[in-house]
Amino acid sequence: MTGRKLRSLGFIPAGEIVAGVRGGRLRHEGREPLPSTGGLYAFVLNDQAVNDKVVYIGVAVDFRHRIMNGHCLALPASKPRHVQKNLHGALRRGGRVRVMIATPRPKSWKGIEVNTALGAEPALIAQAQPPWNVVGIEREEAVEIWSEATREARKGRRRAAERSRGAACPRSRKQGRMSNHEHAELAGG
Repeated sequence: MTGRKLRSLGFIPAGEIVAGVRGGRLRHEGREPLPSTGGLYAFVLNDQAVNDKVVYIGVAVDFRHRIMNGHCLALPASKPRHVQKNLHGALRRGGRVRVMIATPRPKSWKGIEVNTALGAEPALIAQAQPPWNVVGIEREEAVEIWSEATREARKGRRRAAERSRGAACPRSRKQGRMSNHEHAELAGG
């Protein structure tokens, strides 16, 4: 999908992301600052390899906050987010990254206001297949990201369960878990 196609869908240009001067943070340049309103946004890349290609589509409650604090931060020494890493890489290679935004009007369904941007985002991603969106990355990388997040969540749940068992159960961890029968005896049953 191209920036031209996004314009036909109602997106408007909202400046460019450019390399920052201090600390590696990227900055926005445009006629006006990014608005604090929300809706859909897209990054459109122009470099030696591609021209006017939509590389990322997202949805935000506040464009300025999401783009500047979510994607334009300096690359940390630890693991950067993939969109952040791609933005920095594209600019290092001399590419230009334009920002385009759209603010679809909410619709209503049976008297309930519906955020159309949230519904439009997955449809646009499915149609455009932007390479920086999760659906655009290699399947193995997506599985790795998901697996790592799942492992971390499981570790957190396991630690919380161990802490709660340790506080409620008089047995030490080395002795192992108490059986239901032992719990009943302890409780006087």
